[in-house]
Amino acid sequence: TELKDKIISANIWTEEFYKKKSEETLLLLMKSLKSVGQVVTFGKLYALLSDDRKLSELAKQLKDPHLKELIMNILKKLKYTVKKNVIRKNSIILTPFKFSIFA
Repeated sequence: TELKDKIISANIWTEEFYKKKSEETLLLLMKSLKSVGQVVTFGKLYALLSDDRKLSELAKQLKDPHLKELIMNILKKLKYTVKKNVIRKNSIILTPFKFSIFA
């Protein structure tokens, strides 16, 4: 989408892998927001990426089992990151699309 392209192009990518994973994550979040009838905004994307409670709330609203499973996988990875004592801000979102949650 145009919004995804604008967000991704705002960063300088040195690793194509992380760029692709970030694009995939953005598209998943956008599709999920749209599927529950929400308008996609940068603020909502940032909130989902920076607050696992918001991401969990979105997952609960999803009717599509595939989308729900993908969002739940992101939440599991976030919890694993926290358990491993990795600084969560760096692994997920203060620089939202350079550090993919799939890293």
